[in-house]
Amino acid sequence: MDRAKKTTRSIRTVYILFVLAAVLIMTSVIGGARAAIKTQSKVYTLGAKLYSIGVSLMENDDAEPVAYSNYHVKDNGTADGTWDTGSRKLFSKMLSEGENYNFGVYYDEEINVKNTGKIDEYVRIILNRYWVNNGEKDDTLSPCLIQLDLDDSAWILDEKESTDDTIILYYSKILPVGEKTSAPVMKGILVNGDILYMNASVGTDTWVDGDGVTHTRRTYSYEYDGATIHLDVEVDAVQTHNAADAIDFVWGRAVTIDQTTGDLSLSEEKTEQTKAASKDPDKVWTVTYTADSKMDDTKLSAEELYQEILGLEPGDDLGCRINLKNNNGKETNWYMSTKILQYLEDQNVDVNGNKVANGAKYVFQLVYTDGNGKQTVLYGSTDADQQVIKKAIDPLKDYFLMFTLQPGKEGHVDLYVKFDGPTMDNSYQSTLGKIQFQFLVQEPDEAPNTGDTMNALPYFIAVGVGGLAILGLAIVLVVRRRRETGKEKSE
Repeated sequence: MDRAKKTTRSIRTVYILFVLAAVLIMTSVIGGARAAIKTQSKVYTLGAKLYSIGVSLMENDDAEPVAYSNYHVKDNGTADGTWDTGSRKLFSKMLSEGENYNFGVYYDEEINVKNTGKIDEYVRIILNRYWVNNGEKDDTLSPCLIQLDLDDSAWILDEKESTDDTIILYYSKILPVGEKTSAPVMKGILVNGDILYMNASVGTDTWVDGDGVTHTRRTYSYEYDGATIHLDVEVDAVQTHNAADAIDFVWGRAVTIDQTTGDLSLSEEKTEQTKAASKDPDKVWTVTYTADSKMDDTKLSAEELYQEILGLEPGDDLGCRINLKNNNGKETNWYMSTKILQYLEDQNVDVNGNKVANGAKYVFQLVYTDGNGKQTVLYGSTDADQQVIKKAIDPLKDYFLMFTLQPGKEGHVDLYVKFDGPTMDNSYQSTLGKIQFQFLVQEPDEAPNTGDTMNALPYFIAVGVGGLAILGLAIVLVVRRRRETGKEKSE
């Protein structure tokens, strides 16, 4: 009797194992199929590269600059917050060897500017002329006697900001990378010869020699005796993008930029010339789910998308739109994954490993719109820093369902970004940021119910392996049961 019960219980166990194994294996097959029926797009990366600015002061026809300042870029393309600089004395080659400088004589001395950076730029020159007496600057002596032959064919004298000793000039055109200004800011120098007779004082000295003869000696003293002339030249450069804003912020000068030629002119008041912040996209691409259930993204070049915002500079803004269209006969679910691969602040470090760039603000907006026009803001801020954006975007790295599109309908994803000029100082030069998108399409009747569709397949495979293991155990029990039964019968 006990043996009969034991046999019945064993058979029941075998049946249960068979059923459980079948369920698990079927789940594996169905689930695996559901996870496999999906269409992914390519991986699209948007890159923002802030380029380095650099400028050099050139003297006469010398190939080597008399002074230069270029943002330092390491061999791997990153920066460390330092500048490559250097200088030598001005006028070092104005006189021939052994020649003395003479007052009242005009000397050729060309001062030019060269763009030695990696972006086009606007430049200005500041000339400081003064006298030094007994090793110190002497403000009692007139700087106007140091006469500079300035070229006004390409340079604009800022009469409003200039003084007798400080002269400020703006180059009126864009200075392209690797080129010199079309005309020198200064062509020559002359110190007025009148200083030989200006404010001369006469002293009389009388004495009697040993023979009783009286002598009188006159001594002439000049105000400029022992004084030397000095000329300091300073050159600055700013970006051409949003130049009016950049010049106003950095140099404190209102200018007007001709939007056609790029020519610069000075103005009394700052005028708004930059592109207004807008969500209207500058660039639009399309990704289509086709009738044969494939992803057609030929109208969205990954390389073109990557290059699109590489040229952004502080103050620039850009809107990008990716249309998502369903040309399939079935309704489709659209998923998206978004990752920020590299922040501008994370690239440049100094010799101690500390971040060089820090504190910049961004306008950053990421929005998607479904086929009925309903808009969902994934992230939207007009005053965000890296930490704020990181906290908001990081959770979007796993695929999430955006919307369902009926046949023939389309939605879109919008990205709008603007770099704040005032908070992006020189430490952000030669920095690179990257943001990545990828899309996934599934037909609803085949779509998995889990949140992360990309990680579902390993789970189903694991369940399938478990089912096979249980099935194997059931088979072993059946074989063992048959052996025991045969043994009973033989007994």
